[in-house]
Amino acid sequence: MRIVYIIPGPAGPLFEKNSLREQGLVAELRWDGHDVLFVPILFPLGSGTPVSLPSEAEPLLVGAVRVYARQSMPALARHAPEWFWRLVDKPLVRKFVAKRVMATPKRFSDFMKDVLDGRNGALVAEINKLCEWLKAHQKPDIIYLSTPFLLGIAPMLKRALRVPVACAMNSELEEISHLQGPDAIILLTKLRSAVPDADGFIPVSNYHSQRIHRRLGIATSATRFVHPGIYIDNIPPTPPPDVSSIGILVREGGKPSTISPATVVTALSKNKSSRGIPIRVAFETSLMRKSGKKRKSRKDQKIRSIIDAGGSVETLPQDEEELHAFLGTHDIIIFIHPEQCPAFDYAIIEALACSVPVLLPDNGANSEIAGLSNAVFLYSDVNKILTVVAKVMAMPGEAKASLRAKARYSVEHCFSMPRMARETADALQGIINRNSPPPESWPLRTSN
Repeated sequence: MRIVYIIPGPAGPLFEKNSLREQGLVAELRWDGHDVLFVPILFPLGSGTPVSLPSEAEPLLVGAVRVYARQSMPALARHAPEWFWRLVDKPLVRKFVAKRVMATPKRFSDFMKDVLDGRNGALVAEINKLCEWLKAHQKPDIIYLSTPFLLGIAPMLKRALRVPVACAMNSELEEISHLQGPDAIILLTKLRSAVPDADGFIPVSNYHSQRIHRRLGIATSATRFVHPGIYIDNIPPTPPPDVSSIGILVREGGKPSTISPATVVTALSKNKSSRGIPIRVAFETSLMRKSGKKRKSRKDQKIRSIIDAGGSVETLPQDEEELHAFLGTHDIIIFIHPEQCPAFDYAIIEALACSVPVLLPDNGANSEIAGLSNAVFLYSDVNKILTVVAKVMAMPGEAKASLRAKARYSVEHCFSMPRMARETADALQGIINRNSPPPESWPLRTSN
């Protein structure tokens, strides 16, 4: 199968982490014999963290510098000669643009709105060049977009290449939920209007498949979910810690969970089975970042309540090695998700890969993960948390080691990158088959 895989490219923590996963997926698809053309459309791969994967990509044909200039300085961008773009489209300028785009939700929203505008946006001239280049170099069987934020270019690609377009669906609805006021509504409306331009979607979970059906109007018949995968060899297994420890990982975004971190810490500190055991609470983003006075006051109050209850507070590490070191130092990790669960929480399978059992809210995609691992437990209230924690903490050494082995085993067999590549290829082939013209029928034989 010939696949053109188009990604935004690494820019800031969001797209950079996604880009590393996408490079791994491309490597596995190629290993399985598929001809994959990897096209970073806005930021080249060199602008992110380097990886030791076969991530060869074609020259950057669009470039975020041009898009950003068309958005912020339209008069200059319209009249700038080609030599000017060659002069300014350098690594330092790309880094500046990436920093500007990802600096605030407002700038991210404005940039994505232009990308989603497609034929009326800042990408038109550059996308036409991309189409001409693809026609000259490789006629694919399918085009695969790594994010629905690129759906604005789908009509031009389909018209020029006459092949189906598939689109991955990851955590975009969570990213939109971070926006304030009309920006979220406008971006969601543009996203909904761009949905018909794709021929099929590959969400990260069955739960997310149902959610995009409700929120974006995507027919369930047009989706096939594929759970994410990781390279487990990059994550070392960890033995049970010498000093018992309980971790609590708090995901932010949207309406907070009715079960707060302070409530869980208080209950654990008072419970006989976990009293005196260190409890480390890690938030997805820093609670000390700049914000309005009211928001900062609420954050300070949240931190104080956790510390008063007997827990310690820290920020979830962004660096991969530091994150894995944090995850591996616990007997069990309790995840607290917002009321609207994420499409799929990658940190869960990273914790399992570190050989750590996890305790998850009984909603969203978590039940799917629990169905594939004997080291995943679900909770609906604080009492269930206390019951599971007491059971794990009371296990003898051999039983704890066995549970940790089951955690890692589930990632090796159910959440590996090779498995994800095989299922993605099957999903893409299904989209091709659905959108191929039916074979011509044989003419009826007429009797003389």
